[in-house]
Amino acid sequence: MPPTGRVYLGLQSSLRHGSCFLDWYVCRVATSVWQDGGRLSRSEGPVASYVSLFNYTGAIEGGGPERFAKVQQIAAAEGCEILAVYGLLGHHDILSIVECPDNRTAMKVAAKIGNLIGAKSHTMPAVDRADFLELLTEL
Repeated sequence: MPPTGRVYLGLQSSLRHGSCFLDWYVCRVATSVWQDGGRLSRSEGPVASYVSLFNYTGAIEGGGPERFAKVQQIAAAEGCEILAVYGLLGHHDILSIVECPDNRTAMKVAAKIGNLIGAKSHTMPAVDRADFLELLTEL
């Protein structure tokens, strides 16, 4: 199990962030605690992790802290928590990692955020490292 306070999500990318190489796992210092063999949960109940890739469809004026506060409000209103956001160079403009209660909510939040920031999104459920490695042993 990874050290307490770290989250690992399966994501194939070739980004670098600080000392964490994001070749196979996106990692971040989490405010959540590891429970149930490495699965994340919050006091409200189990949550799932989602990775969203956004591509701007037009001008990006008007962004910044104020708009990001609106993005956070959208997520919070649906019971989600934004764990990380990365600006990207290359095919996609933004990568976000969000915890949501279910697939429907994750899709709704990504669509609302896409509308707000003027971007198309591609949202994928992600499993943590422990679940992914367990799945591989079942092959």
